Amino acid sequence: MIRVILVGGLCQTVHPSILDLIEELDMVVIDDDIYMGSRYFANDAEVSGHPIESLADRYLKRVPTCPTKGDWETSWADYVIGMVNRNQAQGIITLLIRFCLPHLCYYPDVKREWFFAPGHCYQAGSFI
Repeated sequence: MIRVILVGGLCQTVHPSILDLIEELDMVVIDDDIYMGSRYFANDAEVSGHPIESLADRYLKRVPTCPTKGDWETSWADYVIGMVNRNQAQGIITLLIRFCLPHLCYYPDVKREWFFAPGHCYQAGSFI
């Protein structure tokens, strides 16, 4: 099986037919950086202080921040490649919404970093 991670800016869960296709192609998703996937729940909010302020703080200080927040100092490519390395993934599947410009801006950086990363050979892009 080919170990892959999913990345992208889907504002809904990944459609089951996409996951079925991944499995049919002998791949297994071992981690993700999907907006409504682990990126949504992987960072805990502080339980001290005002609840609304804690939720806002969590939302604004996630690492990496969502590309729609315009954080040009954080390298989304480094974050994704780090995720690949930590999980010993063999590929990246990028799921993007066709007209989501913030996520589309980061895609070339991730693709370039992946291309030059030693030992990595699979990348698939998909526009929804």
